[in-house]
Amino acid sequence: ANVPSAKKIIVHGPDASVIPSQFPIHEDTQFSQILTDSLDFFGIDDSKQNEYFLVDSKTNQMHNLNAFVRDFYFFKRSQYPQISLVHMNPNDAFDRLQRQAFTLQFVELGKTLMCLSLIKSSFLGIQRVLFLHEELMKLPSFPRKALEANFSLYSGETGQEVLGMDTLHKIVWVKLVARMFEATNGFFAQSADIHLFLNVVNGSLILHCENSSMLRLCMATYINAAHQFRNIFAANGYLLIIPTICRIYSNHQTNGLLCRTIEFVCKQFYILHRKPFVLQMFGAV
Repeated sequence: ANVPSAKKIIVHGPDASVIPSQFPIHEDTQFSQILTDSLDFFGIDDSKQNEYFLVDSKTNQMHNLNAFVRDFYFFKRSQYPQISLVHMNPNDAFDRLQRQAFTLQFVELGKTLMCLSLIKSSFLGIQRVLFLHEELMKLPSFPRKALEANFSLYSGETGQEVLGMDTLHKIVWVKLVARMFEATNGFFAQSADIHLFLNVVNGSLILHCENSSMLRLCMATYINAAHQFRNIFAANGYLLIIPTICRIYSNHQTNGLLCRTIEFVCKQFYILHRKPFVLQMFGAV
């Protein structure tokens, strides 16, 4: 839900006797900024700065530095979230972050699967989809949260598992968007109504374009969308997807399967819209 984030956060230093510090939180504040400010405030030596990490004081949960503070801490009147600056072995911290990232993404995957199952049923399907569409359009974290990927955690002991969970998460998001498009077939007339949702497909394709199941799913979603929203794609819809497709095509010339797939999909687009597609493709290039 679109709830406001906490306005400030309290950070306790490694020495409990030192007065804690307070930092303001904005919509785009990341934990990396909080860590940098905290290291500076508590006077941590430059040579040891890579050994300090942010941990939630209540749950003992470590925070990924790339994560946004607003995703974890919500506004509560006269209550402020509290985190601690903790000294830890970097290798142990990496393992802990990996396990935590896997669990968090697992929870996100569960939420997305639940949404998908709720809108799959034909009874009340369209009302649910329109409600979900309206709420997601309001969210400042959409489509960012659908596309977040823990690149730095793909190595090491459980790196493959984290990558696998990330990939599954993106596949389910694309399936959710595809189902929403199917339920609202021809319902929307403005490209703004489908822009953010197409960005979920674009982003997932950029992240995992050499995964053949993801490639097939995204391309099928594109073709279906061009058919379901013919009026939008006849005007400017292709401008929302062709830049991504062209960039992937130019960056993966050595991947025969990927290039043949994109060529095939462009032929389908041409069959569907003829001149409007060609003109938008040149415009996008």
